[in-house]
Amino acid sequence: MSGLKQELGLAQGIGLLSTSLLGTGVFAVPALAALVAGNNSLWAWPVLIILVFPIAIVFAILGRHYPSAGGVAHFVGMAFGSRLERVTGWLFLSVIPVGLPAALQIAAGFGQAMFGWHSWQLLLAELGTLALVWYIGTRGASSSANLQTVIAGLIVALIVAIWWAAISNLRISPFRHLVISNLPGYLLRYQ
Repeated sequence: MSGLKQELGLAQGIGLLSTSLLGTGVFAVPALAALVAGNNSLWAWPVLIILVFPIAIVFAILGRHYPSAGGVAHFVGMAFGSRLERVTGWLFLSVIPVGLPAALQIAAGFGQAMFGWHSWQLLLAELGTLALVWYIGTRGASSSANLQTVIAGLIVALIVAIWWAAISNLRISPFRHLVISNLPGYLLRYQ
């Protein structure tokens, strides 16, 4: 602990954890749910947040009792040894070449839907976003955490606005068409 410089506060930790755990799933899961459940898909966001909340609590407790810049890899190392700690670190690192382009594609898809961008404009937006991510990454954990806290706040505001607009325009009773016993059939249909 003596060599660890505390750079993050509670709000920054919440921002980092929420964007890390929810990630692009905060948009992908409700979109998939909309295909299956229509208006009832509005419940996908609170359910997703409720399912992620226990994980966030566990990480908060672990981080408070065993502070380390190593994050999950450090916790794995404490539980299972240094070999699996290194494997976990490499697994997290290996996600970046696959996960970052996928996240950039999702973000660019929103830009295309909102602004009608052409493919070259999408590429410019993706490269610009990549450069911004790289730059912020070089500025330290505090800069990244501040940005992710702002992003998390904007996502919450967007979700609240969508909920407000949808609930105020809802003309049918909630859950009228959703039959829970049909849920496995709905899910199998989209595999």
